[in-house]
Amino acid sequence: MHGTGVLAIDKKGNSQMAKIGGPPHQLVTTEAYRSLESFVNVRDCRFLVGHNRFATKGKKITDHAHPFRHGNIILVHNGTLNNFKHFPEHPDKKIVVDSEHLAYAIDKLGIEAAIKDLVGAWTIVYWHRFDKTLNILRNDQRPLYLATIGEDSFAFASEEPMLKWVLKRNHFLGVKIEEVPQDTLFSFSLSDPEPKLTEVKGRAFPKKSKEKLRKEFASLYKDDFIDVSGTNERVTEIIDIKPSEKQTIIPSASAHRAPTGKVAL
Repeated sequence: MHGTGVLAIDKKGNSQMAKIGGPPHQLVTTEAYRSLESFVNVRDCRFLVGHNRFATKGKKITDHAHPFRHGNIILVHNGTLNNFKHFPEHPDKKIVVDSEHLAYAIDKLGIEAAIKDLVGAWTIVYWHRFDKTLNILRNDQRPLYLATIGEDSFAFASEEPMLKWVLKRNHFLGVKIEEVPQDTLFSFSLSDPEPKLTEVKGRAFPKKSKEKLRKEFASLYKDDFIDVSGTNERVTEIIDIKPSEKQTIIPSASAHRAPTGKVAL
């Protein structure tokens, strides 16, 4: 695992996050994570979002771990973007990671304009700091599963077996799980458990043969499965975001339950 991040949002829309360029067991030992835990325990938190990164673009460092924050948008992304020439360039920095560029584009263009000409694979979850909404969107290249718990709580994850395990571990039994429909933006507010649904569709993903996809995957990840050089370095730099800052974020592999309801993975 090349990156781990967690975002918490309280009932007023204040947020705090912690992330690291490494696996979850490294994050939970940091001061940033302990500060986040304190934020969750003291505040009336409504949303919790976690993300695990397997790097496809960019370095395996904390700056390239999710979530990414630009303006009003705090975002996590599962997938790879292939064509995003319409995204605006940042005036002060070169954005290397496609997921971070997506966060910047949504902040500058809005979700519909950012997505409409986009080609690639995505499940995205982002907090909009101005609208105070948690937003979820996927296309047909990435899965996402949603579980409704009671009248005012929900949990989601990219993998259905993981979601089932987390629900069982937290004693939520008999919960109905559904796959989130593709190209449909779910917008959850702080006050209304029912999401607003909006169609948001990108361009069709180019078809490739299974053999071509297999070769591309093997080429892309060969260095991550076996390290024969002995030179790989583990990055343990952390970012500590102060509780006074207002922020936002998105999908993961470990679950957290908010004291008053909303659950996210």
